[in-house]
Amino acid sequence: MTFGWSMMIPRELSDEEVTAMNALNHILTGTMSSRIFGAARKKGLAYGIFSDTSIGFYDSAWDFGGQVNVETAEKLFDIIVRELKKVLAGSISEEDLESVKSYSLGRYQMGAQTVGQISNFYVGRYFADDFVRDYAAVPDSILAVTPDQLIETARQFFASNTWTLAAVTSEEKELLTKLYDKLDKLF
Repeated sequence: MTFGWSMMIPRELSDEEVTAMNALNHILTGTMSSRIFGAARKKGLAYGIFSDTSIGFYDSAWDFGGQVNVETAEKLFDIIVRELKKVLAGSISEEDLESVKSYSLGRYQMGAQTVGQISNFYVGRYFADDFVRDYAAVPDSILAVTPDQLIETARQFFASNTWTLAAVTSEEKELLTKLYDKLDKLF
């Protein structure tokens, strides 16, 4: 089964909120030792899982998706719900945050090695709203992220209660309904 779960809030996230959500996404699904993806891989429940935040002029989305065997889908969604409940309850440790900051600073340092990388850094915001990002300011924005920013921004997505779950599978609708019900308990 390939699934996608998307939550929306009816506003554009600030640059600080985007940086915080990037950190949270890394903690949740960014590595083989992440809270959701790492836990699922360790138990052999899923092939791949991602989370990502996207920003528009009028709304912002927090998306989760991946591929999972039908037989293990419910266990995977139990992990997703468990870990997001922890985040909503305020469970982001300084160790989690320091680890993601170290990773993000390393990616930043490697992020300007090619013309394509440099272009990709500037192009999104420039073509969207004529804003030229300050490459030299990125380390300070990474280091400024706090656990409270991650938690509060995540809570705002759940508070808006605007979301959908979709899947491509050969299974009947009953499985998707069970997965939906698991996620619905977060709202």
